[in-house]
Amino acid sequence: MAWGEDPEIAWVMTPIPLRGFNRITRIRLDAERADARIREMQDRFQTAAVAPTWWIDAHSTPSDIGKRLERMGLVYETVPAMRIESTLVPEPRSPAGVTLSWAVDRESIRAAMSLIATGFGMPRALGGALADLMAPLARPGGPVHTVVAQLDEIPVAAAQGILVGDAVAIFNVTTLEAARGRGIGAAVTLAVVRDAIERGARFGVLESSEMGLSVYRRIGFRDVGFFRVYAEPETENSL
Repeated sequence: MAWGEDPEIAWVMTPIPLRGFNRITRIRLDAERADARIREMQDRFQTAAVAPTWWIDAHSTPSDIGKRLERMGLVYETVPAMRIESTLVPEPRSPAGVTLSWAVDRESIRAAMSLIATGFGMPRALGGALADLMAPLARPGGPVHTVVAQLDEIPVAAAQGILVGDAVAIFNVTTLEAARGRGIGAAVTLAVVRDAIERGARFGVLESSEMGLSVYRRIGFRDVGFFRVYAEPETENSL
């Protein structure tokens, strides 16, 4: 994994060729050199055989950054951004038959990442790459905390959180299809937020899929804006 930042841009690149794992963010480009910087970053990621996503928000510059990306053949989708204050987080309740546990060693972390890969429909070959990427971050004392839900002793859902300052960023929330609609996704999300509050978080943030919006709103998250996420058009073989 590689990352970098300067006054104009921040980015992260992983060996996983999935859009959510390769990002260019905090984009504050000078108008005169924006096109050259966009091409530079596109080339950097393409050399590594992964396609980046450009996360554009209300503070991104120049003001026509979206049109510049579109001229280079990129298209966008809108991703809602959500937030919950620590004082508004309800007590987590596990649905009937569900128990929660924390992945705290390499074996349990790898099992959790395998579950997450399955939940997101990743190719099996990428499950191991995801585990190798996350295991060092999710080790005991590491910045990422991972919770797993078991339904009748079978792992069916997971979520992760990383504490950054006084905020917890929640990500990789997934429930296997057969276990959806039971409130398990809400339970693992709240568990991650509660864990972070105990470590000093004052609020939680996440990016939601359309499927997750109603779940997050129901447990207290509120909409605070959105990103326009630009990437190369998906093809039949895109991941």
